[in-house]
Amino acid sequence: MRYRSVVIVFNQSNQPWKPSNYRSEVVSVHIVISPANRASVQKSSDDTDHDFYHLEVLTKEDYQNISAAAEKKVVSKATLGPLVRMLALNANIFAATVRSLASGQTEFPSSWRARFQEIVRLRERTQQRVHDNEDSLARRYDFSRWT
Repeated sequence: MRYRSVVIVFNQSNQPWKPSNYRSEVVSVHIVISPANRASVQKSSDDTDHDFYHLEVLTKEDYQNISAAAEKKVVSKATLGPLVRMLALNANIFAATVRSLASGQTEFPSSWRARFQEIVRLRERTQQRVHDNEDSLARRYDFSRWT
């Protein structure tokens, strides 16, 4: 099952973002982006040519702060995209690790290891189905009982 652990929110309202605005059991991290210049937001909501943005990472109450952006930061337009991607990837890995530890697993596999484990499980299921089909075909076409 895939989890949506991280939500990226672009908040153009003049209201502070609260995690309760987006209710979900599986979302554990909210990355909130809002224009730093509130006056231009009030003038025209279609104008997306802001130079600076506020960036904040909010987590569930039972999670620890996972980045320096837990406190509101001001970032430039040029660095916003790469920074948000990096924060989202790190937050997703962190949330998946916490989720796997909470479920009793002792390790959190990397994406490559998880793919490998899924391939091994698929191979075992396929081999079992082939073996089951061979047994049923052998029983179906067993003419030794008529000889």
